[in-house]
Amino acid sequence: MEHRHGSSASRRPLPTTSEQSTPESSPPHSPSQACKGDVIFAEIPPSPREFFDYGTTKQLIPDKAPDDATSSAIYISYAVAVLVGVPFLIYNSIPEETLLGNLIVIGSFWDAVLRMSSAAIALICLLTGVYFAPLILAHGKCPESSDDDSWTLRLSRWTGASPEKSAPWARRIRSFLLSPHGMSFVLTLALGIPQNTISSYVIIYPGWAWHPFAWFSYRPYHTTDLASAVEGLCLEQDVHDIRLPRKSWAPSLGFGTVSSDDRQHLPLCLTESQWDLLSAGAISSTNRQDVRSVLKGIRYAQGPKAGLAVAVLARDVMERIQNLRENMDALQPFFSNLSLVIFENDSSDGSREFFKQWAAEEDLGYQVDLMECAEAEDCKLGKKHRDHSSHDFAHSSAVGDMDVYRQRVADYITDPSNELYEDYSHMIVLDIDIAVSLSPFGILHSLGERPENAVASSGRQLFAGSWGFEAVPYDFSAFRPWATPENHRLLSLHESYCALMPAGDRWRNVCDAMDPLIQTEMRRLDRAPASNGDFYRVESAFNGAALYPLDLIRVSGATYDSGEDGQRCEHVGFNLYLKKPMYTNRKWDMHIDPRNPGGPSGWRALNSVHHISRNVFLVSVLVVTITISYFLFVHSIVLLGIFMVYPIFAPLSVQGKSIHRMISSHQRKRRRIFGGTEAQEETLFKAV
Repeated sequence: MEHRHGSSASRRPLPTTSEQSTPESSPPHSPSQACKGDVIFAEIPPSPREFFDYGTTKQLIPDKAPDDATSSAIYISYAVAVLVGVPFLIYNSIPEETLLGNLIVIGSFWDAVLRMSSAAIALICLLTGVYFAPLILAHGKCPESSDDDSWTLRLSRWTGASPEKSAPWARRIRSFLLSPHGMSFVLTLALGIPQNTISSYVIIYPGWAWHPFAWFSYRPYHTTDLASAVEGLCLEQDVHDIRLPRKSWAPSLGFGTVSSDDRQHLPLCLTESQWDLLSAGAISSTNRQDVRSVLKGIRYAQGPKAGLAVAVLARDVMERIQNLRENMDALQPFFSNLSLVIFENDSSDGSREFFKQWAAEEDLGYQVDLMECAEAEDCKLGKKHRDHSSHDFAHSSAVGDMDVYRQRVADYITDPSNELYEDYSHMIVLDIDIAVSLSPFGILHSLGERPENAVASSGRQLFAGSWGFEAVPYDFSAFRPWATPENHRLLSLHESYCALMPAGDRWRNVCDAMDPLIQTEMRRLDRAPASNGDFYRVESAFNGAALYPLDLIRVSGATYDSGEDGQRCEHVGFNLYLKKPMYTNRKWDMHIDPRNPGGPSGWRALNSVHHISRNVFLVSVLVVTITISYFLFVHSIVLLGIFMVYPIFAPLSVQGKSIHRMISSHQRKRRRIFGGTEAQEETLFKAV
């Protein structure tokens, strides 16, 4: 048979109807005659319509090309509709006014339902679809000859085009796997099962090993660096003497290249690297608005009627006390009144004794106020941990007595008869377990911009199971988005998600952290364009620390509670009582160390995993919803790779090779050099 190549004008015209009906003399099951005609391997056709004839037989009726083009258009439309349309189904209306904002909605939704970076999964699926596109588009076509080393010959061998070589069921399976749907199903299992399995181990055995893609991009800001970060601080600096460093030379300021004269003109006489340490990388001395907000916060904190009480709960926290002390030492220069208020109970590791020694020290610049319990000496209340094995885990409160203890601290600080805090203006509620920098400049930024409102930090950690691709605000349990007409449906769906189990079940606490819809809303707000401002409104948030005006607490009568069934995060009830809007500040950032994640970990997390995994109904619902979400996304991306990306880039070839042939060109070159080929192989894919 003669091979046709070169320009389209040189190709042999399609046969007539009479030629199509001429029976072939070869046996019906021979590889070269598996279908009625020879395969055209002339070239990749120059037009979109002719592209769909590539790899088809020479007897193909021209009227079929538009059908192939239409099918591809349907596939592409379906994929785009799923990727773009599904995320907006959880909202009553379009949640954002700008194109960028709505693109963020789409990305946030798929990141949440896939529980890792949708961009990473999309890249894998897209490359897979493009790589196998020639196989799928040529599926079922016939090889030119038994000696041809073409895609079609390898396809016929792989799929069992010869009936006598494989059973019908085997051919059906191979045919399914070489379809976009089968490939998407395999990718869904290959990507989804490991990712969702590993996510459980990440919280049980936390560490850096689970986050390889964050090894060089994510930095926890440790408290040990705070002492050097405040060296050279000058609070009396005249604002007119400040010269903002330019971005081009700001990175060099951390390497001792700034003269003493130049340093006096830097904001607060601190280098850019020091600003970075004091803000966990969220605030820059090169940003005029950042500097202005921090200076406003310092002026507020230095006022006669300003003071900050840092409230913590402590039990067996000996390993965290040094981190807490380094945070307090870093805050001290900025506040005229500063106090650490500690409620400790039932510790067995010597935590209370250490707090007593710390409180007895002089010249700290702040006071350490260790609360006492009237009903028990040294607060030995005899309370067991809320996750103790003696409790019925499934129906015991996930909050325990945390709401009671936090309320005792809040009442102690806001008590009008307590003269210690008469001149204090704010209280920070801090999770002592996070053990990283509290971000002093983030606190000052919040005071400078929203002194009359409750403000939550945007403390973040690497998302479990994301392989380090995602760092998100970590406290989903305390998060409640501000209710709007747009997200009413989302909130209703979240209530239904939590209602999968009856009131009082531990699931009612876990569901807030696991629901992808709540995660979507938090990601959307956290990733909003800079034009939306540094603050976004919430009903409730915590993320490791929250700042409250004391007057607001007194007026609103806010109290901590754990909800009607004892499973709601205690911060939610307190925040919902506030009579002014609450905000989360993107500039108040904290980076949680993956070795010490926020929330339950280790054996406490293992209890939650066991509780869910033993419930057949919950497991079934979770598996079905996760699988469907994965398949919809993977299937859509694979379709785009096969029917849109590959046709666009296939003509861009090297010596006429398709993309797949370019990938495997090394092996072909070796065969040419060492094994030799026929002349037809050299001209088979001539450049168009």
